[in-house]
Amino acid sequence: MSSERNEKLRPFPFRQLFWKWHLYAGWFGGPLVILIAITGAILVFAPEIDRALRPDLWSLKQSPGPETFADQPLIDCVRRQYPGSSILRYSQNFRADEPYYFMVITAGGEVLDVWVNPYTRSIVGTRIWESSFVRIVEQLHRRLLSDVPGSIVIELITGWMIVLTLTGLFLWFPRSWKGLKHGLTFSFRGSAYKTNWRLHNALGAWTALVILALSLTGMLFSYYTGGMYANLVELASAQKDVPSAPVSPTGTSLKTIDELLAKVRQDLPEHRPLEVWLPRKEGGTVTISATAETRPTWTHISSFQKWTFDLGSGELLEHETWTDRHPLVKFWEFSEAVHFGSVFGWPTKLIVLVSCLIVPVLSVTGYLIWWWKRQGRLKTASRQAPMRTSTPTRRRPVSKALIACLIVVGIIFPTIGISFLVLLAWEFTLWTWKLSGSVRVQLPR
Repeated sequence: MSSERNEKLRPFPFRQLFWKWHLYAGWFGGPLVILIAITGAILVFAPEIDRALRPDLWSLKQSPGPETFADQPLIDCVRRQYPGSSILRYSQNFRADEPYYFMVITAGGEVLDVWVNPYTRSIVGTRIWESSFVRIVEQLHRRLLSDVPGSIVIELITGWMIVLTLTGLFLWFPRSWKGLKHGLTFSFRGSAYKTNWRLHNALGAWTALVILALSLTGMLFSYYTGGMYANLVELASAQKDVPSAPVSPTGTSLKTIDELLAKVRQDLPEHRPLEVWLPRKEGGTVTISATAETRPTWTHISSFQKWTFDLGSGELLEHETWTDRHPLVKFWEFSEAVHFGSVFGWPTKLIVLVSCLIVPVLSVTGYLIWWWKRQGRLKTASRQAPMRTSTPTRRRPVSKALIACLIVVGIIFPTIGISFLVLLAWEFTLWTWKLSGSVRVQLPR
């Protein structure tokens, strides 16, 4: 009677639950985690890879002409080449031996990449935007080359990568400085299982914070969570008092885009390439921003400037700097830089690249740990001789910090929170049945 009462009074096995979550999340999500990591490693150097695959589009063969030229003739050249199309945006060249880049939406709705020689005012080359290698890798990374279903799957896997990292840190975390040193080092001594286990722990410990940062920032670009955050950013930006475009008086219409560029150059301390967003309809506004590179570093992000002009009158409607931006927008920009590893340039890119390439190793070593443990249990169960009873070891209490982190993750990311509730409801049901004696469930140790 007393033992039955103690069995019913046992607390809910949270620690075993976290073991199970770490095991099952890695077991079921491993293939997609590997796919996300490999495609993410490619996207870290997406601009460099894109240029290397098509150098004919990103470099000019002939020697450059004069350094100063007008942009309006280049816009007219693209419009003549693609009648009925609209230019969404274009970027000036970063170096003298590079062409201008235009993103064009044709009359049929197809998105084209167009490169224009600013010296000869001729088309260098074109490409269908969706057919580029980098774009295909991006779509595979974000939505498995599908639309909504793939985006939801990627969001769930990314969220559970956060759970994998947090539970893995909890299971690895040592209780002494000696244990910490042992957990951060790798040795080939011992059996294959021990070597594989130490490799899994050491690599996971060294890359955990980077993987956690990549997963957290990746959720901002997901389908549900990213969409909610985008709505918050849009709502916050809409609260700013932006003046509407005035009605242009007769005879004061703007003639060329170069008049606006000349005004912008007066506010820039140095000559920097500009990115211009053109309206898709007659009239409207033109947005010009100072850019430094495709994947800007933190220094370039913090030197952000944007000008909004009325296309008809050429009047400046808004001049926005980094300090003027909403905190949510700043956080979005910083998260994007963290996710692509461009915060401090090449050093952080290499750190993210190495971390992404280590993720497949963690998945494979995790599978091997599970497989060898499973084989060991099968061999133990098949033995006829009675096993020697081992001395019970003192179990570590469940970390309250881990539970708090998982609760915060579930609140911030609703899709992960819902999956938490479903799994907890299922585990609580099994636990209740076990205590009532209806079902005997053995949780993995």
